[in-house]
Amino acid sequence: MTILHIGFRKCASTAIQRRLLDTAAEMEARHSLAYLPFEKRAGRIQFQDDLAAQQLSAASLRFIGRVDQALARGLTPIVSNEMFEGLAPPSIARLKAVLPSVSRVVAVIRDPRALIPSIYGFRTQRGANVRDFDQFYAQLQRRDPMRGRFFDILEPWAEAFGWDAVSVHFMGAGSPDIVRDVMADLIAAPGGDLALGPPARVRANLTLGWRGIEVLRDAFAILGAARDEDAILALRKRVIRLAPDKVAALGEKGLYLSAAQIDELTSVFVAQAHRLHQAKGREVVPAQALAAPAPSARSVLPSIEQMRPDEIGTVRETLGLA
Repeated sequence: MTILHIGFRKCASTAIQRRLLDTAAEMEARHSLAYLPFEKRAGRIQFQDDLAAQQLSAASLRFIGRVDQALARGLTPIVSNEMFEGLAPPSIARLKAVLPSVSRVVAVIRDPRALIPSIYGFRTQRGANVRDFDQFYAQLQRRDPMRGRFFDILEPWAEAFGWDAVSVHFMGAGSPDIVRDVMADLIAAPGGDLALGPPARVRANLTLGWRGIEVLRDAFAILGAARDEDAILALRKRVIRLAPDKVAALGEKGLYLSAAQIDELTSVFVAQAHRLHQAKGREVVPAQALAAPAPSARSVLPSIEQMRPDEIGTVRETLGLA
């Protein structure tokens, strides 16, 4: 038996992986679970690329060997990659073929009205996006698998492994501590006492407030236009290493979604949740999350143009840009 955690992105995946890593010895000794992190090259996981290419690299073969070794020792391997959410059905079939021991799939979903602004902020502060929110939203809807259609993304996994093998958790209003909830699921002890202290926040994945995001979007756009790759890399590292007090100082969230975007995402969210409940035969998204009032719509699109010069100067100083 192998357990596969497939994300989704910006749904506490890094915090879950950090927790698995921090408690690896205890999980193996007490629960016969073996967390097997992937090798990464330039931030990418080769195994995921190999599934699409239909050809396994040396790194992927080493990983499969580690899974087989854990199984031979009587352990249950745990494999986690939030990018698995976007695997196409042929890649899922390939994964099932090369890892035939997979018998459980664990996923975490989130209200797209909270998720999409979070993805926008995260990608922008990392320099991966220099579009304004509306441009980003339009591009996300066309190309990104994380567009609120979580049932559509989960369905190919269920077709491959069966809905009974797909465990789905909701991150948001009315949900429990998601890291603790997933950890309990992994050891098949829902609600049990894990004797694992509260998980620390993963600083590298914290999203800044809207002023910090928009100042960084402007800075990355300028550096990108100048093709200054060294400066871009240095700024990315600086943002990742921001001290918690500076993150807190830039913590005021903005209203990014327009009324039309909220209406669209609300319709998707409710419809996808009902389809998921029907497939699983139980409530996954809490009723209070579905019944909660929609978030407030913005009055103006957050951007650096909405900030006073002194605000821009303060934010730039906090970010080390002054």
